[in-house]
Amino acid sequence: MRLFEKYNFSLLISSVLICCISLLVLYSFNVNLVKQQLVFFFLGIILFFLVGAVDFTVLLIFSRQLFITIVCLLLLTFFVGKEIRGSVRWISFSFVNFQPSEFSKIILILVLSAFFGYKVKSSIGLKTFSQSLLLLLPILILVFIQPDLGTFLILLLVYISMFLYLKPSVYYFLFAFISGGILSNPIWFLLKDYQRVRIETFLNPSLDPQGSGYNVLQSTIAVGSGMLFGKGFGFGTQSRLRFLPEYHTDFIFASFAEEWGFVGVTVLLLLFLILLNSLVSSFKEGQTLEGRLVGIGVFSFVLFHVLINIGMNLGIMPVTGIPLPLMSYGGSSLISTFIALGLSNSVWYSSKRTRLG
Repeated sequence: MRLFEKYNFSLLISSVLICCISLLVLYSFNVNLVKQQLVFFFLGIILFFLVGAVDFTVLLIFSRQLFITIVCLLLLTFFVGKEIRGSVRWISFSFVNFQPSEFSKIILILVLSAFFGYKVKSSIGLKTFSQSLLLLLPILILVFIQPDLGTFLILLLVYISMFLYLKPSVYYFLFAFISGGILSNPIWFLLKDYQRVRIETFLNPSLDPQGSGYNVLQSTIAVGSGMLFGKGFGFGTQSRLRFLPEYHTDFIFASFAEEWGFVGVTVLLLLFLILLNSLVSSFKEGQTLEGRLVGIGVFSFVLFHVLINIGMNLGIMPVTGIPLPLMSYGGSSLISTFIALGLSNSVWYSSKRTRLG
């Protein structure tokens, strides 16, 4: 019983149920995908229990070492990384591909929580802000030039969420607005051609329905064709006939919506709401600034993944390659998400233990 008291079961059960839905969707495509994802699922669950039982402050102590490690791994991808679809994001280990950028999100949360918790006493100053950028930029730049625009966006949004939680002066918003305006033009030309085309096609998918707009058009067709109850398990034509690209990764939401319809999507969204509500309790009940920052970091990590991926599937956001947490096929994404949830559980249990004395 004392072991069970260590875990937030609304967090655990909702995440496991989402994974079960993912496995069901993958099974309708390919049994081999399920077998591979099950290995990652069990590894992720084990890491959830391990990280969730460890005091998160212990991990914060090693944040500097973790920061150096992830920077080195991101650099290593440029020398030994495996190129897939024009991006060098993966390091191959025999039969499995490891994506360091997925784990950079978690390490950034730990690094920033440790840094802000140590530096910020009452209000955030210019020096602290500048130093925090020095922690963000090495990871952000290395991810950008892989290129991995999706992870770049998540890292930036996680940083902004944690920074805003510290209630900075309005001058920082003015600085961000001006900087964004100045940097927007050079950043646009630094993007790869396919990335610029994705953004242009997002604004008008019909510009190139057989090329860059194809993914979005097929995704919206899949979602719409599911109607109320869906086409049924294993009867999704867009995914099974391969009209829908990346049907098991980036566009798994569209694949699920086609087979299970509005009713199935409603159930999935309710599970995500339960999961997010459980994450909110972690940072609201945090007894220390570091704990609350870890909580808000994990919450924003999951929230923005869900919003951007589903928005991408519905055609209301650009295609950026962001996976749907716990749903999209892929080991690095699934394992990193469970580690993040374990961190949130650690904050939750630490707060509970402090309240109970």
